[in-house]
Amino acid sequence: AFDDGILFQMNASDRASLKTLHDQLHIVVVQHSSEDNVTVLGTQKVEWRKVLLTGILSMVVELSGLGGDTSMPVGALGLQLELLPRPPSALCSEEQVRSQVKSEKDAEGETDRRFFAAAKTWWKDFLQIRPEHSGRAVKIFARTETDVSTPVCSFIQPLEAGRSLRSAGEAARFVSLIEFERLQTLGGTGGRSEVWADLHTVLVSRKGDVEEHAVLLCSLLLGFRLDAYCAIGSTLSGEAHMWVVTLERHDPALPPSVTFWESLTGSRYLHKGGDSAPSHKYGRVGCIFNHQAFFANIQADDSVRGATFDLDNFSYWKALDPALIA
Repeated sequence: AFDDGILFQMNASDRASLKTLHDQLHIVVVQHSSEDNVTVLGTQKVEWRKVLLTGILSMVVELSGLGGDTSMPVGALGLQLELLPRPPSALCSEEQVRSQVKSEKDAEGETDRRFFAAAKTWWKDFLQIRPEHSGRAVKIFARTETDVSTPVCSFIQPLEAGRSLRSAGEAARFVSLIEFERLQTLGGTGGRSEVWADLHTVLVSRKGDVEEHAVLLCSLLLGFRLDAYCAIGSTLSGEAHMWVVTLERHDPALPPSVTFWESLTGSRYLHKGGDSAPSHKYGRVGCIFNHQAFFANIQADDSVRGATFDLDNFSYWKALDPALIA
């Protein structure tokens, strides 16, 4: 058992607009061993806005385990939320909070439906280009900690580290120091989970799978204003893998300069392509994406060695409609 308090600053223009802050509280409960090992006991996202009714709210939150098994809670956590300074009266009514939350969920649901419908059509068109595209590493959706299938682009968010990380190289080094640990689940192909943990969970637990490493590094590089993407493909040995790609265009008439970033080691490789012997381990690339874009590789040869990373050339890369992603 533990008893602790945390103070959050609510960034709202005035108290009346607090009910429009839709970001939920993300709770991660961890256990520290005597050897300083960190184990995630459970996570949950909490809708906090009912505290606006009286300025104080007590609740019990059921915690879900990682690995995609969210059907049974792994524990419960008692929370007491308090608004400071305490308002003299209710900032809004229960009906206003309920209406706001419902409106947001309805809008989110409609956005998800439109994205799924468009992605279904996009996938059909993608397969019609070449039948063998069905075997390429193109992943549009992944599962969250709460076992919800969501677009992979939504996992990435530009992160500005401020003075903590002074360069993109330091960001790569920082991510590589996070312990690599595969998130396993019972059953399934090879027992490997399709869940991508929240970046908050990765930072708290100080460990993550290759996907979490790549997503975190891509988010940090975007914070340094680099044109960064996560790449999904395989290694030269055929093992599924994910890494980061940055593009830099020096001449609009020429293809961009391409750099590969290995998030597990912090290493960087300049992509030369052609007949040059690769200095990296990447064998094939199926798609690349960030928070604003998703591209599938439609080049006849999906090998990294022969790939051209000119995303503006629609004969090389098939894009999802950016309006659906943003």
